[in-house]
Amino acid sequence: MKLSLFIFLKLFILLYISISIYGIRYEYNNNEWEDNNEDQTIDGNILHNIFRDSNTIFSLELDIFKDIIYNFLNATENVKDGDDSSIFKILDLLQPIKNLDISPNCVADIFYYGYITTQYARMVNEKKVCNDCSCKANVSKYFDEYEWIFDVVDAMGKVPSAVMSGNNLWVGSWHTCRKIDVVKNQNQNWKGQYCKLQFQPYNRNNPLSQMATSEIPDPTLTCVKTKNITEPPKWSEWDNECFTMLPLLNFGICVPDTCTEYDIKTILQFFYKKIESLSGSKLICNVNVACSSEKAENSIIFDRTSMYVIYFLTAVLGTIIFGTFYDIYVHQPSININGSSKIDSIFIHILLAFSIYSNGKYVLAKNKITDQIDCLHGARVLSMMWIILGHTYWYICTSLTADNVLQTLKNFPKYFHNQIVIQAPLAVDSFFLLSGMLTSYLFFKKVMAPKLDKDGNIIKKHSIDVKNISFWIIFYVRRYIRLTPVYIIVIILNITVFTHLSNGPFWRPIELNYCRKSWWTNLIYMNNFLLQDVEQCMGWSWYLANDFQLYFISPLYMLLINYNEKLGIIGCCGTIIISSIYRLIVTLIKGYPPGPILTTKLQIVRLIDEFWTNVYVKPYARCGPYMIGIMVGYFLYKYKLKYTIGKWKNYFLWSISTIMGLYSVFGMYPYSSTGEITKFHLIFYTLFGGPMFSLSLGWILFACSTGNGGIVKKILGWKAFVPLSKLTFCTYLMHPIILQLYNFSRPHPFHFTSTFQMLTLFSVAATASYFVAFFIACAFEFPVTYLDKLIFDRVHTKKTDVLIHNEIKDNGKLLPK
Repeated sequence: MKLSLFIFLKLFILLYISISIYGIRYEYNNNEWEDNNEDQTIDGNILHNIFRDSNTIFSLELDIFKDIIYNFLNATENVKDGDDSSIFKILDLLQPIKNLDISPNCVADIFYYGYITTQYARMVNEKKVCNDCSCKANVSKYFDEYEWIFDVVDAMGKVPSAVMSGNNLWVGSWHTCRKIDVVKNQNQNWKGQYCKLQFQPYNRNNPLSQMATSEIPDPTLTCVKTKNITEPPKWSEWDNECFTMLPLLNFGICVPDTCTEYDIKTILQFFYKKIESLSGSKLICNVNVACSSEKAENSIIFDRTSMYVIYFLTAVLGTIIFGTFYDIYVHQPSININGSSKIDSIFIHILLAFSIYSNGKYVLAKNKITDQIDCLHGARVLSMMWIILGHTYWYICTSLTADNVLQTLKNFPKYFHNQIVIQAPLAVDSFFLLSGMLTSYLFFKKVMAPKLDKDGNIIKKHSIDVKNISFWIIFYVRRYIRLTPVYIIVIILNITVFTHLSNGPFWRPIELNYCRKSWWTNLIYMNNFLLQDVEQCMGWSWYLANDFQLYFISPLYMLLINYNEKLGIIGCCGTIIISSIYRLIVTLIKGYPPGPILTTKLQIVRLIDEFWTNVYVKPYARCGPYMIGIMVGYFLYKYKLKYTIGKWKNYFLWSISTIMGLYSVFGMYPYSSTGEITKFHLIFYTLFGGPMFSLSLGWILFACSTGNGGIVKKILGWKAFVPLSKLTFCTYLMHPIILQLYNFSRPHPFHFTSTFQMLTLFSVAATASYFVAFFIACAFEFPVTYLDKLIFDRVHTKKTDVLIHNEIKDNGKLLPK
């Protein structure tokens, strides 16, 4: 078996990690990236085991691609020397495509390229016998006219460097191809079109089947034993399906823009089926073709849906400008002169809701508000930063745009400090806890608290009658209205305007299927249950679905606590226990890891997708932090943000909290760095790892909010966190889009180099995400919040004189309540 086959199968095995495991992103120095002798021995053994049985040989000879490239380059060099025999052989090979179901213009342009190439060779031979100046000048003229044929070859993918390290990005030059535009005749041009080809093998050749251990057998193993070794094994239906988790090879070509993606795919299928019939082996299961050209119909102005969105955005921008001018030059002067400004018109309310002046003033306001949980601002911003940090590495790897991602991923879990990135999913637990705590705190404070008169006497047991069905309708409807409009706007932007923002060899829409089938599951917040096997629209929005579902059932626990505190606490704790036991049972039965944790043992990657679907995105597996948040919120209300704890007891509780938090983040390092874990530690971390982190954070928030936080309270209560915390919802929605737009816009493959490089990317990503979130929030989130309060709270004219977004009562919510 040739060396290249071993090289690329190694690529096939290792690159799978980059799209399956959550928290792995980069390495720190060149020495860490390099495979040592032990690594190479292990890799060699894996490959040897795969190839030693003729029935399990990975039949795709990737040397075919090398041969095609080298032969094509040799033919080009021969043309420069005047030898056109190789070109005629290629043209003879292409003759059958005339009978295929492809565009006649495409066929004509392909053969036109061959014709011009032969003409160039003829000019070379004529130049050799030219003796007079006029002849040489005439030949040189043709040389200049035909020089573009070499740009086509130059734009084609070549065998890159670092192939031994798993570089399968043979992408060529997108810019070189796109600049080709030559006159073919009076009315037609030959224009270059860049196409990226992704080759997929069969499931039969799935290399993951060799990653199983005796302790964890591979459920996808499909090796067929035969009595007669010469008898070809029969392929099952599963064998014949495509292995779609990652492409075997990314290869760039330059073709005429008259060829469609269907044309290119048809031609490729014709030839590799021919090769299969000659070799007697199945080579390629499928090839995906993605082309980009300068055709007018590819412009955004010919995308009707995107243009409608632009018209809508223009109308919103006009409303913002008009509203801002009215606010600055009419509304604010009236307040300064009269002390108030009476507003009777709903139209004026709408204008003021879109005022960038008042919205910006609200965002930048850092005033201390009575009964506000100040430390939540810091907790929320730091959690968001942690998520952006993790996603910075995640999306670089899963975008498949890095040429040394295999080395990086392979060695990443070996270093202790990388657990901060690997355990980034814990930041989502922070969000669940914050959401549950705020829901609980505000419910008890605004709904269950006694209603008092001016003298402080109790008029009613509760401020709001919870037996009134209209209250519960408003409770859920307002939640939906607060979240959904900006959510819909981001989805629409993502599948329309954002698809036209850039271009390049890696460029593609973030949502490949444009959310055509599953958009409605997002709108009803069930995208973590429905159509999981079809497509996911904005995959990171699974959190919003979970949060809405947990918000929906939260009154059951809060009313139970209000009815009987002990019974309510038991109910919350019982739910946490049931959730943890469910995770443990599923983990033991399915052989899942204790969490979405990258290890050095590659066989774990085959379970991550299934773990994600069955455990990670399900509310009954993620409700633990939310239940802890409900209890913390209740106790904050009960003790009115004031609770005295003895000095030594406070030290003890802080010590326990710190130990639990550190264990949750770094406790799995031995497992991550070796891939080995005892049954006891698997069970212990599965049961207690997540809850311990949530309890640790819950204590920090409770202590800081009740005057027992010390320096931690000062850090989390830093006023600079306040503006950023108000933008968290839009930042969460936008930051994956910002990251993916950057990754897919690269003209060349990305290369991991250093810690400073990745921290720089993280800093840029965080800054850009908050910057974009500010405008999204001012244009959509804050106006909806203001109009919601106007309608449901029946805001009187007098109350509109204060700052438009008097959201100070929301106590720094993670998501609008």
